[in-house]
Amino acid sequence: MKGPASTATTSALDAARESLAAVDLSWLQPEAERHSWTLADDTLRFLTGVVAHLRPARVVEFGSGLSTRVLAAAAAASTKPGASATVVALENDPLFARRTTAALAADGALGRARVELTHLVVRRWYGRNVPVYDLPKTVGEAPAPQLVLVDGPPLPLGGRAGSLLQAVHLAEAGSLVLLDDADRPSEQAALAMAQKVFGSCIEISVLDGFAKGLAAVVVHRAVGGSALPPTFPGGSP
Repeated sequence: MKGPASTATTSALDAARESLAAVDLSWLQPEAERHSWTLADDTLRFLTGVVAHLRPARVVEFGSGLSTRVLAAAAAASTKPGASATVVALENDPLFARRTTAALAADGALGRARVELTHLVVRRWYGRNVPVYDLPKTVGEAPAPQLVLVDGPPLPLGGRAGSLLQAVHLAEAGSLVLLDDADRPSEQAALAMAQKVFGSCIEISVLDGFAKGLAAVVVHRAVGGSALPPTFPGGSP
């Protein structure tokens, strides 16, 4: 059942879709930095609109890259005077962590965004072995994020089923979790697993018209806390 917070989040989603064409990403240069594994431009524009309308105080990203830069820039443009939005990207690959940190520094965004290098670990939840991020205290013990982007880990390292569960578990009522590449079978399976685990606590929508697919998970009721337990109620270790 929707509460006021999740209703406002749904409205922010709709507003972000309507403003998609107006977002300018020409500052993201050089064009050669775009690769097959980065978020598509339509998703990057959508992220800008979501931050503008949702105005999250805290953003967590699973993975890092161009999206981290876009989130940081959007947070800088959308935060109320005197307030500060924090963007934290969790990255398991040292090379990508260094690259994204250097790019944030070049953008002048390190005061607002940072990359946390962390390990991937495997946990057995609901009869499946899933990779999850070993959350640093700066994330696990911090206030809940209002926006979470799930764009890691990559399929060769096990995919995103575990990090999607982590993302919802970190969230509070009204938080928005976005899952990239939602058209792929692996991401569809991750969404199905999240729906089975969290039930009516969340509402999942696969948004149409995005080049690589994008799913939005609106959290109606908070389901967890700082760190994901070994198993959820009803699950099997």
